[in-house]
Amino acid sequence: MTLKLQFGAAIIIAAQVITYGMLEVVGIAYLVTFLVLLIVIGLLGWFLWRHPSHRRANLDTKRMEQAITEIKSLSFEEARETAYKLLADTSKFKCIRASTGLQMQHRLSASLQEFFSAYESVKAIAGEAQLSRSLIGSSEYLKGFMRIGTNLDFTEIAVHPNEDHIYEIDGSEVSEEDFKASQLPSIYHWVLVIDEVLYGSNAVGAS
Repeated sequence: MTLKLQFGAAIIIAAQVITYGMLEVVGIAYLVTFLVLLIVIGLLGWFLWRHPSHRRANLDTKRMEQAITEIKSLSFEEARETAYKLLADTSKFKCIRASTGLQMQHRLSASLQEFFSAYESVKAIAGEAQLSRSLIGSSEYLKGFMRIGTNLDFTEIAVHPNEDHIYEIDGSEVSEEDFKASQLPSIYHWVLVIDEVLYGSNAVGAS
């Protein structure tokens, strides 16, 4: 569903909910009230839609989506090199270097073993995204998957054992499409996406 269709559907639902809250009984008065509210809310919604701040927000969203698409297309080595540069920026990430070896029973892919051999934990200064050895364990949402970090609203950063792909899941996924919507090629691509979402630095274009 396009953004415009979603916006229109929200207006119709809002008019319906308000009308039902006012009258409850369906009849002529209910229909007239619904139509009046639909027009009023529709006009207000149209004004907000056309407002410059809304258009700017749409443009910002499109830019971010484009940037994330570009990040996903990066090779493993390109993403790795750029990610390590970003993680060195203490204004963006708080990184604690590992002081001991990584336990091999975690069944992590080679890239994740490398990452967690270098870092005990990585946390974004803005937001709540974090990766940590202490968080490595079985996923609470997907059987057979492993949690390696967390993000907002009880979201898990998860991986399948011995695979590079990174997922962000929260238990609301109901289909394979939902599950793969957050899929990223590697932990390094994930760092770049977090940087783009939180700081909008467009590191891909700058590299």
